Amino acid sequence: MVKQALKFGLTLTFTLVVTLGVHYLFLTKNNLFTPNLMFFQSYGVNWILAIFIFLVINFLKERKSNYLGFIFMGSSGIKFAFFFIMFYPVYKADFDLDKLEFTSFFIPYAIALILETTSLIKILNKS
Repeated sequence: MVKQALKFGLTLTFTLVVTLGVHYLFLTKNNLFTPNLMFFQSYGVNWILAIFIFLVINFLKERKSNYLGFIFMGSSGIKFAFFFIMFYPVYKADFDLDKLEFTSFFIPYAIALILETTSLIKILNKS
């Protein structure tokens, strides 16, 4: 379990750092970066939640294997709750959720979700 968690953590970290760099370069080159995007916070929150969810599901795979699908779906609900609690109020302060604000959250969310899903599928198929 530790080896799998370490591998996932390193893969997730590397992928999100590269994605963050490319995303940041794109925004700054096009003069689109603004502090109210909560850009770095979004990447950080998605990284933390992905690691936590991976560890929880990996820990519960033996004990609660019949419920892992529900736990995984619930984890997506937790991620959206974080979005609506932490990011949405800041994004909607100007009464408009524009594409830049949406993609600042959604890109790291999607990358983390894809890595989480593929890693967990590999682990669960082995058990």
